[in-house]
Amino acid sequence: RWSVQNGYATSGTNALFGSEYDSGENVDVQTSDSYAAMANSVTLPAGSTPYLYFAHAYEFEFYKVQNYDGGVLEYSLDNGVTWTDAKALFSAGKNYNGTIFTLTKNPLYLSDNNPLHARPGFVNRSDGYVSSRYNLTSLAGRSVRFRWRLGTDYYYLNDSYLNGWMIDDVRIYQCVANPSVP
Repeated sequence: RWSVQNGYATSGTNALFGSEYDSGENVDVQTSDSYAAMANSVTLPAGSTPYLYFAHAYEFEFYKVQNYDGGVLEYSLDNGVTWTDAKALFSAGKNYNGTIFTLTKNPLYLSDNNPLHARPGFVNRSDGYVSSRYNLTSLAGRSVRFRWRLGTDYYYLNDSYLNGWMIDDVRIYQCVANPSVP
């Protein structure tokens, strides 16, 4: 469900797009757990103050206060074997803005929940591009890999399904001090 899209980017012409709806599937069978991950880990310099920055726009399925679909940022320190939610590293911009809904109407439907249900995440809509920044100081000196994970529930509400998640301008960087003037 992730692809490179042309046209709705913050810079350049392309952005990464995670769709929350698969037109090739029956609308009643839309539960999914997909992600876009860095192909390789990057080693953050020891003793540095590195950051991860990205621009993103999202519109996930919701109805009133029930956020049926959503996304999270995760990182791995072991080449993708295990993943940790990056929420604790957030430092500026747009943070997670809600909790992904857990179906409770009928116990038979629990298997139809979003795989990310009950987790904080990016939910509802961003109303255009926003940016998020994560302070990676606690990971300095280690190799890290990030992934943007998108989860959808079983149901598809035509009036509230809108788009998915656009990711653009991803950067890992560190600020350097200005040199002193002689």
